[in-house]
Amino acid sequence: MSEEVKKSRSFIDKLKDQYRMVVLEEETLSEVRSFNLSLLSVYITICSAFLLTSAIITSLIIFTPVKRWVPGYGNVNNSMEFLNLKNEVEDLEGIIETQNVYIDGLKEMVSGGEIPKDIHPDTLDMGTSTTSGIAVGDGQSSSSGANLSRNALSHIYLNPPLKGTISSGYLSVPDHLGVDIVAPEGSPIVSILEGIVVSSDWTIETGHSITVQHPDNIISVYKHNDRLLKVTGDRIKQGESIAIIGNTGRLTSGPHLHFELWYNGNSVNPANFIDFSK
Repeated sequence: MSEEVKKSRSFIDKLKDQYRMVVLEEETLSEVRSFNLSLLSVYITICSAFLLTSAIITSLIIFTPVKRWVPGYGNVNNSMEFLNLKNEVEDLEGIIETQNVYIDGLKEMVSGGEIPKDIHPDTLDMGTSTTSGIAVGDGQSSSSGANLSRNALSHIYLNPPLKGTISSGYLSVPDHLGVDIVAPEGSPIVSILEGIVVSSDWTIETGHSITVQHPDNIISVYKHNDRLLKVTGDRIKQGESIAIIGNTGRLTSGPHLHFELWYNGNSVNPANFIDFSK
């Protein structure tokens, strides 16, 4: 009868049967430690350990750089986000290259040289809605700029670069497309408008010179400075100091600022639009 009862027991009941595991010392066979356990507790312990190990491994693969070691997993080169970023970087590199060509052209313009014919500033975006699209001239077509009406820039207030006396006026020739302003040594020179510095360097003839591109197709040039306070690429505000008046360069005989104003690619007489006595 007892054998029939044992055979009729279910698998679950068998899993719940208690067993005793005894650890004996080999030489004396004395009991060192004993454990009460069942097949069910053994299965639960094994499954729990397996699940915990799987969770740890999965977390390492998902949340740590370990996934890079798994073949075929986490290949960043095949990621759509990586490909989009790569295309954006290539586009930015092209824009920077175009801007560098444009800046080189501006440097040629303010020094009286020829502007490369392949410069297309319409493709540039200098960060404001009105600065892109400057039509840069070749440095020789200044007659139309010299005859520009005084009302052409009347809608814009141009801050005087510094307060002083005009010692040499504007001449519609490449040698002097601006005005010379005498002021006390050490006087700060400020930007006539907000803008971006497109050139800040040294030349033998003009010394420390800085060029700023402004909104509304306006460019201002400041030459013969003692030192420059801004570098190429700096964004500046109207009235912000950008240089200190000086006497640098070969084409100077004393501390002064040679100031040039360009509008729509033509040099214009700054005295028609700025009062340097204020």
